[in-house]
Amino acid sequence: GLDLKSQEVALRAGPDVLIATPGRLIDHLHNTPSFELNHIEILILDEADRMLDEYFEEQMKEIIRLCSYNRQTMLFSATMSEEVKDLAAVSLKQPIRIFVNSNTDVAPFLRQEFVRIRPHREGDREAVVAALLTRTFQDHVMLFTQTRKQAHRLHILLGLLGLKVGELHGELSQNQRLENLRRFKDEQIDILVATDVAARGLDIDGVKTVINFTMPSTIKHYVHRVGRTARAGRSGRSVSLVGESERKMLKEVVKSAKNSVKARVLPTEVILKFRDLIAKLEKDIEAVIKMEREEREMAASEAKLSVAQKRLEGSASSSDSQRVWFQTQQERKQSRSEFSHTLSSCL
Repeated sequence: GLDLKSQEVALRAGPDVLIATPGRLIDHLHNTPSFELNHIEILILDEADRMLDEYFEEQMKEIIRLCSYNRQTMLFSATMSEEVKDLAAVSLKQPIRIFVNSNTDVAPFLRQEFVRIRPHREGDREAVVAALLTRTFQDHVMLFTQTRKQAHRLHILLGLLGLKVGELHGELSQNQRLENLRRFKDEQIDILVATDVAARGLDIDGVKTVINFTMPSTIKHYVHRVGRTARAGRSGRSVSLVGESERKMLKEVVKSAKNSVKARVLPTEVILKFRDLIAKLEKDIEAVIKMEREEREMAASEAKLSVAQKRLEGSASSSDSQRVWFQTQQERKQSRSEFSHTLSSCL
């Protein structure tokens, strides 16, 4: 997601270690002169199961094909699905398997709490979160949502309530994500609203509280989320909002918990107070969203105009206008769908 040109310069300098997403790596392999993987000594495929879930199977096989034959390959995967076994067969030669027991235990010093969202009261979630963040948990908080849209709306709402808040999700550029992460680590913002993009692989020091706006779909995702706090022997707290459809997940959490999971009850008058406050802010939220949409549309129009002007002036470089792309996300989904259809036909 970072600037292509600066990456090309870094690649020409011959780094010892290269960390890449599959699509961007293939982009450079096809478009950056003199960049190749013929001399790679070690290839690491990390979180292979997640990449296969995102339809990166063909990209990963392409990368393997372009690497040096005489190399060491390490493949890491949380689950051993048929797709992962297939990738292992393609990428590994006489592999040594190391299994680690799956760990669905939360940190020992994590206090787990839940807030019950009653039937027909799903609209109270924002009021409950606003109350928790303004009254009780005021700093070093990560708030997880299921979707980017939820994350962005909460970012706007909490900002209008006067809280110092940032957001972390897939619609932001890599530079924006890094900047928001830095501001949270440096305590310039108190609350980081995030999707599951931040639930794995991020070690953020000093997170005191994790709040789940909605429960994640699996116990594994839940453990990853609440694992942002109570790290390295420290204490921490998680508060999850649980609706009627999420009670099954709560039962799993309670069943696997070593310590008791507590219920947190907010006074009805407090929820009503924040519900009324949010209703009054609704026009302001809509105005911010509309302004942001107009700014994006204007920026997109200006970018198109700039490209058109460069082409008219004959200054657009061939590398900018004719980059070869390996496979779009839609093409990835289509190839996976066709593969599944062919497989079912054979069966």
